[in-house]
Amino acid sequence: RDLVRSRGLGDVYKRQAYELGLKSDWLDRRLRINVTGFYYDYTDIQLTVSTATASGNFVALTENAGKARSKGLELELQAAPVNGLLIEGAVGYIDAEYRDVGTAQNVTLDSAFVNTPEWTANSSVSYSLPLANGGSLTFRGNWSYRSKYYVNPQNDEAMSQDGFSLFGARVTYADPDGRWKLAAFGTNLANKKYIN
Repeated sequence: RDLVRSRGLGDVYKRQAYELGLKSDWLDRRLRINVTGFYYDYTDIQLTVSTATASGNFVALTENAGKARSKGLELELQAAPVNGLLIEGAVGYIDAEYRDVGTAQNVTLDSAFVNTPEWTANSSVSYSLPLANGGSLTFRGNWSYRSKYYVNPQNDEAMSQDGFSLFGARVTYADPDGRWKLAAFGTNLANKKYIN
């Protein structure tokens, strides 16, 4: 049991965590598959909720939200089918719900956790090309995805973020002695606008 400060569920809570996983290497260590299942039991949750006063001003209140639980699965894959090529990917699923909201206003048993998408996924492909001088060039492309999530405990639709993908790329030069690297990279290459 541990006391946790987090922007995901609430500002402060206690958590009892249970995890079970399997890490495995296959095909002469060219394929790695990891699977993890988890169950978290939360108590003494405190949420920061914004609300309007009678005069129309917004104030942030810390409220007790009781209990919650979350459970899910994570799958990670890493493959090196040929020398220099690395393929990585991961997918995660989480089912989270409040079991007691205490005296918290505008938060119900059906409210979603803050910044907690049901699905997440990512993948990348990189290829390292040896050069005649002993250095190397590595090319890498990556993708990530998050399903819909809310950014406040009240789950206001105006403050929600629909599911979205991000794309990035990187080219890295490593010197022959491995003492330094030079990289050019881009993130969010599709210029996706999203709530952070």
